[in-house]
Amino acid sequence: MTLNQHNLYRSLAFTLAALALYVPVNLHPFMLMKYAGKYQYTTIWDGIRSLFDSGMWVTATIVFMASIIIPIFKLLALLFIILANILKILPTYRTSLLLFVDFIGRWSMLDVFLLAIMVALIKFGSFATVTAEISSYLLGFVVVLTMLASASLNTPFDQDG
Repeated sequence: MTLNQHNLYRSLAFTLAALALYVPVNLHPFMLMKYAGKYQYTTIWDGIRSLFDSGMWVTATIVFMASIIIPIFKLLALLFIILANILKILPTYRTSLLLFVDFIGRWSMLDVFLLAIMVALIKFGSFATVTAEISSYLLGFVVVLTMLASASLNTPFDQDG
């Protein structure tokens, strides 16, 4: 196995692990809000829906794009790039798509960043608190795994594949 093949299979493993974690990211609570003695678990989708219902359509759209659309596109694009490279097809599209994946990668941590801001802003002692839940940590793992998958790919691809 050549170094390039080894990198491809390593990237495939990172991508598949990220895809496997992405499902529970969207199913489990992202944060826990305690407000006036009441506890409320919130998923990513609940947060998007709440923003939309509050009339914050632009913010809801940005969070939807950064939380749902961009991560799934990035994971599927990485999977396509890896499989196309293994099958030695579409070399021009692979390279262009990988450059685009690297470009959109900067939006990967937007959810975690927003949660950190909320935690910092909503520290009213016992009146209201926000804490990160399992989904926020899983999302961090998904982001790290996709970064490792991208870094494992050689750019530009060698002439053979």
